[in-house]
Amino acid sequence: MALTLLLAGRTWVLAVQEAPAEATAEAATWRWFAPPTVATPGDNPAARMIIYEGAQPANLDAWTLIKPDDQGWLPAARGAYLAAQVYLDQPRVMMLQASGNSAAYINGHPRLGDHTLPVFLRKGENILLVRAGGTRVRAVLSPPSADAFFNPADPTMPDGVAGQPLDAWAALPVINATTDTVKDLAIRVQGPGMQTTVTSVTPIAPLSVYKARLHVRSQGLLAQGPIPLTLELVRLAGATATTVATSAITLEVVKPGDPYRRTFISHIDDSVQYFAVRPAIGGPAARPPALTLALHGAGVEAIGLARAYAPNAWMTLVAPTNRRPYGFNWEDWGRLDALEVLELAQAEFRHDPTRVYLTGHSMGGHGTWILGTLYPDRFAALGPSAAWVSHWSYRGSVLPPPATPFKTLMRRLTYASDPLPLIHNMEHVGIYLLHGGADNNVRPSQAHIMVEALKPFHRNWVYHEEPNAGHWWSDERGDGGATCLTWPAKLDFLARNALPRSDMVQHVRFTTPSPGVAPRSFWVTVEQQQRMMDYSTVDLHRRVNQHHIMGTTNNVKRLSLDVRDLVGDQPVTIELDAQTLDPVALPQPEGKIHLSRGVDGNWTLVGPVSPGEKNARRYGPIKDALRHRLLLVYGTAGSDEENQWALTRARLDAERFWFSGNAALEVIADVAFDATTTRDRDVILYGHGQMNTAWTPLLSGSPVQVSRSKVTIGNRTLDGDDLACMFLRPRPDSDTACVFAMTGTGELGMRLANELQWFYPFGPYPDVYVAQASRQSLQGQDRLAGFFGMDWSVERGEFVWDAPVPTPAPEHAPPPATP
Repeated sequence: MALTLLLAGRTWVLAVQEAPAEATAEAATWRWFAPPTVATPGDNPAARMIIYEGAQPANLDAWTLIKPDDQGWLPAARGAYLAAQVYLDQPRVMMLQASGNSAAYINGHPRLGDHTLPVFLRKGENILLVRAGGTRVRAVLSPPSADAFFNPADPTMPDGVAGQPLDAWAALPVINATTDTVKDLAIRVQGPGMQTTVTSVTPIAPLSVYKARLHVRSQGLLAQGPIPLTLELVRLAGATATTVATSAITLEVVKPGDPYRRTFISHIDDSVQYFAVRPAIGGPAARPPALTLALHGAGVEAIGLARAYAPNAWMTLVAPTNRRPYGFNWEDWGRLDALEVLELAQAEFRHDPTRVYLTGHSMGGHGTWILGTLYPDRFAALGPSAAWVSHWSYRGSVLPPPATPFKTLMRRLTYASDPLPLIHNMEHVGIYLLHGGADNNVRPSQAHIMVEALKPFHRNWVYHEEPNAGHWWSDERGDGGATCLTWPAKLDFLARNALPRSDMVQHVRFTTPSPGVAPRSFWVTVEQQQRMMDYSTVDLHRRVNQHHIMGTTNNVKRLSLDVRDLVGDQPVTIELDAQTLDPVALPQPEGKIHLSRGVDGNWTLVGPVSPGEKNARRYGPIKDALRHRLLLVYGTAGSDEENQWALTRARLDAERFWFSGNAALEVIADVAFDATTTRDRDVILYGHGQMNTAWTPLLSGSPVQVSRSKVTIGNRTLDGDDLACMFLRPRPDSDTACVFAMTGTGELGMRLANELQWFYPFGPYPDVYVAQASRQSLQGQDRLAGFFGMDWSVERGEFVWDAPVPTPAPEHAPPPATP
């Protein structure tokens, strides 16, 4: 007995029935993934299936069969696998709409879960494998409507303001439902009262989705109300434009003073992002309003947060998006999004530069702690509401001490996610903590953690716990918005605080987990660390009129002091870590003193950090350095299997970042890569040195080299075709950009590399990471992790090598199941 997939009409919904003896060409089988009743000791069936069987189960006859309900839903347990056999009479591209799954594999090739994506199905048998993300899973197959077409479900749109012109960017996903790269596409936008615009679309990789930008421009002043826009996807051939697909979106035009969405082009990936604005209205013309950066909670749109605030005259409120309603928990690229928006808002909106505030609710409260502790010289006061502290405290857990040197090094990569050890950075920042006493989503104990940490040293904080209030609450005491956001006492507290000028700050106590994340507080900049990604602390005092700076440091290799605030032109005396340096003449015109600590522990006067060394603009590790218009380059010079892996993994990363970060990553083949036209862009290379032709111009000088069956790091080598490797290097033709290699040494290594995810929050990977395939883990067994030295060398770096892993059998055959 078997189960078949019924393919009815032009939309094929997975359903199960008893198969006839002669299965037709359009039939499929769904079966639960379940480990053998008695598993081989030490064997992980999921790891064996994904890595050793290539996500194509070797013995579906042994699987448990299960029937979907009338809507096609199959019951599942979180993390369990379901498989289907799909038989076709000819090869074709289909749209796979999978729901409830966290991952999918099409004939062994991984794709993003819980989305509608184009897939290629070959003639005959195809294996579809999905991993359940919840308690049920469904899949639908349907033919694509065209070779290329819009996905109207995920627009990024600006809002117009009545009585004003509009010239802005928007974005909408475009799907390439072919097995070739689609080029020469453009998007034409038309609408009543709008100027017709045509915007070129970046070439789209085979069977992929790209969120393309489009131009929205009015012919004159806008009138309030919705404006229907018609979109045409056109193919350009010389002077001819042929319409390929159409869609429609709506431009909202709000009245002046109402919240609105403002779009911009992110420097991270050239994608269109937005932030929401609640403008100050009716305030005194003589006094600029304050500027408040407001961070939303999980699942909340930025425009929804702005609308939850009542109109006011004293502040302009801007709400960044975290790149998605869930996004990155205001860490990683969510943190960078908030900083981008803050800089745009400070440049665009008239405001008092001493009255810049930061607030947020729930996940946004966590973001308030993250940004407030990392960047204490940017905000006069913080207003966290219903805030959780860290992922571990939110779950009510405590991280155990690392058990091995390997885990100790990897733990340091999480330090930027915990604001508690950085709390002294906010000594001069006003803080108003607000929490509902009956909040069972984020319990008040989270606020109590920060209160107890503030008590010993801080002198300007208030904690209010509202009795009987839950997570989101509003009552008559608010000003028309949600009271948990607009609590009058909190807003009054914010308004009373002002950010001091740098020349008014005589004491800086600052701790940073990394100069690549947060290098500066007022006039002190940590430029390099002795131990990368470990806490670095400075505690410095200065006497402006006496030109005297003294204090201590910990885990600081290079330091710069901005002395432009010092009065007079006499030399500067510096006492640092019990060492008195010779008087230093005031530097001109930069106005900074640069100091370096030698291996003997002594400080010496030096020049600025060389761009070729690690610095705040290019420091690592992997994620923190990939923020300059990312470009994904897949190899085509290897075997068919290697080339297919490179394209598949590049496409998967683009899908993941689109899903998590509203991104628009350009994916190109190595033969299309041009170093001269992409200079200063971060590049991710997929494939080792023998299969990606962009490797030689970008990584030929790297001390890490990867080829078939070999990874070399300095003078040490790891052998085997089951190694997955990723590492970061400075791009040799740029002072700011990086190259990130993602690869494997063979078929098993590349399958393992597919499971290493770094486009998600808290995914810690250092400068170099190597894992080896293991039947015990989908992530394999750690072999190497480490940081390059400040000169990007292996010799001056810090690396932890794990114990050797036994080499699998040559055929990489799974162990036999126990009868």
